[in-house]
Amino acid sequence: MPLNYTSTKVVGNPDASGWVQVHDYVPDSQEKIVRRGRLYAVISTQTIDSEGQLYQNDKQRLEMGREILARLHEEYYGQLEDSAFNCLVGAVSRVSSEFTSRQMNVEIGALVFLNDNLLGACANGAVLLVLRHGQLVPLITTQRGNHLSVSGKIVIGDKYIIGTQQLLHTISEGILKGSLETDGLAEFSETITPKILNSPRASSTGILVVEIEEKYPVRSDEQRVVLAASQPQITKAPKIKNKLVGFIDTLLAHLPDPRLKVKPDTIDVETGRKRKSLPLVGFLILIILAASIVFGVKQKNAKEKQAELMGRISEIEREYEEAQSLVGLNKARAKELLLSARADAQKLKEGQGAESEELDKLVQNISNSLGPVAGVYEVNPELYLDTSLISQGFQATKLVYSDEAILVMDDKNRKIVSIELENKTTEFVAGPDYLKDALDLAFYAGRSFVLSSDGVREITEDVELIVKPEDWDPKQVLISAFAGNLYVLDRKNNQIWRYPGVQLGSSPKEAWLAPGVEPDFSEVEALGIDGSVWVLTKSGKVEKYTRGNKDNFSVKDHENNFSFSKFYVDEDSEYLYFYDSLQTKFLKFSQDGEFESEYVNPQFTAVDGFVVSESQNKLIYLKEGKLYEFKLN
Repeated sequence: MPLNYTSTKVVGNPDASGWVQVHDYVPDSQEKIVRRGRLYAVISTQTIDSEGQLYQNDKQRLEMGREILARLHEEYYGQLEDSAFNCLVGAVSRVSSEFTSRQMNVEIGALVFLNDNLLGACANGAVLLVLRHGQLVPLITTQRGNHLSVSGKIVIGDKYIIGTQQLLHTISEGILKGSLETDGLAEFSETITPKILNSPRASSTGILVVEIEEKYPVRSDEQRVVLAASQPQITKAPKIKNKLVGFIDTLLAHLPDPRLKVKPDTIDVETGRKRKSLPLVGFLILIILAASIVFGVKQKNAKEKQAELMGRISEIEREYEEAQSLVGLNKARAKELLLSARADAQKLKEGQGAESEELDKLVQNISNSLGPVAGVYEVNPELYLDTSLISQGFQATKLVYSDEAILVMDDKNRKIVSIELENKTTEFVAGPDYLKDALDLAFYAGRSFVLSSDGVREITEDVELIVKPEDWDPKQVLISAFAGNLYVLDRKNNQIWRYPGVQLGSSPKEAWLAPGVEPDFSEVEALGIDGSVWVLTKSGKVEKYTRGNKDNFSVKDHENNFSFSKFYVDEDSEYLYFYDSLQTKFLKFSQDGEFESEYVNPQFTAVDGFVVSESQNKLIYLKEGKLYEFKLN
């Protein structure tokens, strides 16, 4: 049965006496997901001596957290031969023992959901509880120096709680049970956060709650009617204004009646004055009382709002710190967490936290970490060259790069110009007198080639026609040059033709693809060669061919739906570079398909092409006839 896991966490603010970190990890490898499942963990360190000062700054705490997490991952996911339960028990036991010392205790509580089974292990004080059918049951309660474990079947509706030892000293089981039963996970976090943050040992107090639900619940119309009819009617509590009016009415009922009455007694003037002023005095007292009530309510609301704000800031800080701890372990997950923390912080700032110094500092810290942690760089491109200044009417539509020089082409006016990358010196290469038309461009080691409707020409002093179409349509091909050879990708015939040592009059073609390889090149939009041949289709799919055979290549960042429309690679490239036309950003990947970094700016729209010089660490892109550049990180 497909299950959905929803979680929430609350942890105290770290200080020199200790810290708590909550970890939620899903492996990238499908095999590890099947064999090891999803890992939840709560990790806490505390000084044994109440006056101990183990951590002097956040950096030391972060380094310790990373080291513990790395060891826990290594022990649990490092080998897949043994059972998941044995590996989890061994991992928690070994890692907690390894880092615990005379000065410091390391608590670890770990929970794994594998198929329909629960695997749990705790050490050195961590606890594991479950709320099932209205009963809060402790599954594991440990003390310093011992390690316990549990396994069993998952039940729909279960809420599992992993916490540190200080949790049960801070929050009673009754409050914990009541909050979990009456509130959703978001409300539970808001209720518990102030209690943890205000506790004496907040730095070593933390909780993670995971709720198990059916992923695709199905109810018939009849069930919905029965459920709706069985719901209790809820009467909303009266608002403060209604309460205040009722209170005023009660007071007025007890004040003397101001109407005139005839009595037999004789009243002196002074007594009469006092009696007449009595209603006025009562009314003034009532106004003062009402004002104090309003002021008290406002003050209470302000305190609650501040407590809620600090709780949300604390949650975002934990997400931010978890992202930092995953650098080197899971960059894609670190990126996801940090971007989520940034979005939450910005949303909070736009709402209730506009004047919060703590939130301002957190937003700045997240912004500073976008590059080093998540690989997200907000860059500011500069104008490299306006190609319309090269010659009258010139507007570049395509560019290629080789050996520190850029070749740009104006296909409409049939003009080609070279640009020295370093000093931007331009030189006219070929014009309409020599080019019948201009369909595509190739450039390698100082040799320039242009595809026209009558074949491929090498741009020399005479612009010679060196390759005539043979069974391929010039309007259905892409060209590229590499190592003295010319390559023609034929969309119509699903073949790559190679013209080795291409030169005038002696360039017989040969099929580059190995026998039996049957690709579909009909949708190919871009071609690049670095020894292997890379192609990009209209749908954004990237394919790699090496020695004529198709390689098993894919982009491994499955969290994103990329829309690659352009890419760049050459023989000097260590990385692959892509332009995403929908998300309007440039991305860098390793040649194994691992995400490395992305570059964002609102100006990155309608890009016509780009090249990359890794030797000069810059990317140059073409947009509306102008070349722009920015530094790569």
